Amino acid sequence: MDIWIARQPIFDQEQVAYAYEIDYRGGKNLFQNQEENDTASASVIVDGLITIGTKQISEGKPIFVRMTDRIMQYEAPSLFDPNQVVVSLMQQQFSQKDVLKKCKALKKSGYRICFDDYYIYQERLQEEMLECLDYIKVDFTKNSVLEREDLATMFKKRKVKLIAGRVETQEEFTEAVDMGYDCFQGYFFRKPEIIKHRDIPMFKLNALHIIAELNREEPSYDHLEHIIKTDPSLTYKILRLVNSAANIREGSIRSIKHALVMLGMDTIRKLVYLVLLYEISENQPNEIIRNAMVRAWFGEKIKVHPNFEIIPGEVFMMEILSVMDVLMNRPMEELLEEIPISKRVKDGLLGIDNNYYRVHKMIEAYENGDWKSYLKFEEMLGIKNQKIGKCYLKALQQTREIFTTWDHYKM
Repeated sequence: MDIWIARQPIFDQEQVAYAYEIDYRGGKNLFQNQEENDTASASVIVDGLITIGTKQISEGKPIFVRMTDRIMQYEAPSLFDPNQVVVSLMQQQFSQKDVLKKCKALKKSGYRICFDDYYIYQERLQEEMLECLDYIKVDFTKNSVLEREDLATMFKKRKVKLIAGRVETQEEFTEAVDMGYDCFQGYFFRKPEIIKHRDIPMFKLNALHIIAELNREEPSYDHLEHIIKTDPSLTYKILRLVNSAANIREGSIRSIKHALVMLGMDTIRKLVYLVLLYEISENQPNEIIRNAMVRAWFGEKIKVHPNFEIIPGEVFMMEILSVMDVLMNRPMEELLEEIPISKRVKDGLLGIDNNYYRVHKMIEAYENGDWKSYLKFEEMLGIKNQKIGKCYLKALQQTREIFTTWDHYKM
């Protein structure tokens, strides 16, 4: 069975990824009722996550895993390292008679427990139950501003971390920080904070031009060298990374062009993208860059029906560019005027319905665990007999590897 697993970051107050929550399902199986859904989900989490390995998904950070009743019957938490997995339970599970006994047993074994999607009008938890909790996730879409603040005040006195869930804007993030929430989950980090009437710095324009050149059908080493040489800092970083990746003997690189030729365009493309994203990002969360790289690797692997004329390299570039408005705090339409990319990619990024837009929305749906939307786009694009779950996991692995290289060699 092809196991579909998507992950979403949970941030700390510095907008650094503190943990990941995973969503999962057993491939394309559409379940007829909740019992079948629970049974299949149990199989996915027990067989799939053990086979895949939690560290491959989380990169060593905690994983929040929603445990349904059936999964708890399988005693699935006991199969995982308590330092790695946080057990998330929904409100209806806390109303069951034996939940306190289960939670006490989990706590005794060293597991952390999260109350998922709390809102103020729910039945108050009994004192013994509250003592078992390590995290409470407050659903921002189900609570007003005053209710969010009341909940923060209510739980601040306890040894429990408060997670602001479904935070969709930077304003909501700032509000949650001011209220005292510890962690934050939602799509706020993907939204650009548009800054008007400010010129794009020259080094950022250079980065966009390099990205465009790398994705031409026949990139020019001469053009790339010319652009890179205009920025000494960028030159140093790229040469350092090229040197480490290619294991080139010290002193043997004669020029930027020579280094690029030695490494080869396919390899250098990925490495340079990472350097450029860091150059552009300034004070933005690293998770935006990681998210873009996962999307790009994932999208490049998806085999769309040939009739749709999708070029994998263009999908890779499209997903890299999809976060540029956030990284540069500029409208996407304005940014795309600065770089020469194909109209089909530009239209896809601007939300104009074409096959590239559909690929982008399909990737986004998978990433969000919106399986119904994902399946809709998959059918529209003629994708058949492909192990999509494995493609996503491979994208996570490649992103982890390139970040490891970067973390080791960046200055």
